[in-house]
Amino acid sequence: MSHPSRTALVTCGVATLLTALVGHAEPMAREINPGVLGPNALPTLPSEAPWVADEVSAQLGWSGQLSTPEGGGLDVSMLVPFRVEVGLFKRVAFAATGSPFELWQYSPETNAAWVPRRSKGITRADVLLSAKVLLWNEAWLRPATALRVTLKTATGEDLYTRRFLDAPAYQFDLLNAWHWNVGVTRLEAWAAVGFLAWQQGAVGQNDAVTLAGTLVARWALFNVRLELRGYAGWQRMDAPITLATVLELRLTESVDVLVNASRTFRDPPSLDVGAAVRIRIPN
Repeated sequence: MSHPSRTALVTCGVATLLTALVGHAEPMAREINPGVLGPNALPTLPSEAPWVADEVSAQLGWSGQLSTPEGGGLDVSMLVPFRVEVGLFKRVAFAATGSPFELWQYSPETNAAWVPRRSKGITRADVLLSAKVLLWNEAWLRPATALRVTLKTATGEDLYTRRFLDAPAYQFDLLNAWHWNVGVTRLEAWAAVGFLAWQQGAVGQNDAVTLAGTLVARWALFNVRLELRGYAGWQRMDAPITLATVLELRLTESVDVLVNASRTFRDPPSLDVGAAVRIRIPN
C-alpha cells in the first residue's frame, strides 16, 4: 500500500487553509443576512399610513451613512434615494423607491475582516416596487387598515463587495392607523405587522416577522414623525432595529421638503441622515 508523500500532505493542508480563509471572508449561503452586508442591503422598511392620497408624487434626495459592521471599523456610504408614487381613487397606490447607486468606502478594519474585492467605489443599488390597497377606513375603535406588498428587485451588486444582495426579497404588511384632532393639531398612531423573506444566494431563504410603531403630529405647514421599526429572522445577524424621525415642511401647495435621521442598533449598527424634495400633483 502506497503512502501519501509529504508534499501531498502539505499541499492538502495549504488548500484546506485557503478554503477556510475564503469561507471566512465570504458569508455562507445560509447566512446571507443584513449583519454581514452593507447597511442598505436589507434595511428595515419604513412604515406608512394606510390612507391613500389621490395624487402623483415624485421625491428625490440625498442620504449619508456611517456604519460599524461586525469585525469592522467605521464605514462611510452615500445614496441618492428616490420615490415615485401614484395614488388612485383614494384606495390604491403604486410606488417605486430606491437609489440608482451607492458611493461607499470601507474602513481598514472592515477591509481586513471581510477581504472584499475592492475597498471603495460605486455600486448599483436596489429598487423596490410596492402596491398598497386600503381595505377599510377608520370607524370608532377600528383602525384604518391597508395591505402593502413590496418586492425588492435583484438589481444590487453581488456578494463580492458585500454592499447589496443580488437576490429578490418580498414583504407583506398590514398597515393600521388611528387619528385624533386636538385643536389645530392632527395626531396619528400607526401600527404595522408583516412578513419578510429574502433569497440567500442560490440556496435557501430566510423569513422574518416585521413590526413598526409610528407617532405623527401634523400642523398646517409641517409635520413630525417618530418611528420604531425592525424585523427578526430565525438565523443569526438578522434582527435589525431602527429608530427614525422625519420632519416634513410644506413650502407650497405642491412642494415639500423632508429632513430625516435614523439610527439602526444592530445588523449592522448605522447612522443615517438625509434630505429630500417632494413634488405632489393632484389627479
